[in-house]
Amino acid sequence: MVYSVARSSIMTDIYVVKIEPQLRILGLRREMGKISHIPIDSHPVCIQGSTAFTAMPIYHTIREQITERLRSEVLSQHLTAGESLREVALAKRYGVSRAPVRDALLQLTNEGLLVAKPNCGVKVAPLPDGSLQPLIIRLRREIEQVALERLFDRIDEVDFALLQVILDELRDACSTGQSSSVAQCDMAFHRFIITSSGVPELLTLWLPVVSRMMLHYSRHENWMESHREHVAISESIQKKDHILASRLLTKNIS
Repeated sequence: MVYSVARSSIMTDIYVVKIEPQLRILGLRREMGKISHIPIDSHPVCIQGSTAFTAMPIYHTIREQITERLRSEVLSQHLTAGESLREVALAKRYGVSRAPVRDALLQLTNEGLLVAKPNCGVKVAPLPDGSLQPLIIRLRREIEQVALERLFDRIDEVDFALLQVILDELRDACSTGQSSSVAQCDMAFHRFIITSSGVPELLTLWLPVVSRMMLHYSRHENWMESHREHVAISESIQKKDHILASRLLTKNIS
């Protein structure tokens, strides 16, 4: 059985396809740890090397797309602390109505990436108080350990294909030393653990915690060490070594 993976964005749409021995092509849509098979016989088939494949994207709502984009811009510091965000300007920029923009701003405010004050509008949040960092780290570790324990009975070859895409992106980001890209790939890896648990509530708990940590992301003087840490976590999960995976995950979150 051959698996191929393509992606449009590491933070949003990830495409997964499965090619069976009979070369009957099925689309696989990944959503909160569940796989739904989507017949795609009517879709164009691409040729990559000697493997024929096609891919079905995970289509997000407009609100989700805007939320992901704004979150990415804040974490990458394209939007800086104290910068004002206005509904009208954002709606015009994205070519949408104000309603999904308003919902996205509210969600990111709840996550702590933005702050909203009466008569002042919405602004990018300042860096978190450093004295709270130990608490934030402890909360994140506990959430991800719960997710990690639950994913062992759910994860399969398609999941590992997805995980490899993220690791490849992380390797490329680390090799260039672009901290904003490394942070986004790092977040994508750990988000994979959360969503693969099959417990949607964990993502709701995890996002505000990890977002605060990522606001001042700085993990290594040698970025490739970050990539090696995540590869080690992935390998321990594939071997179903619960104890080692738990230990490596805890060490990585700091």
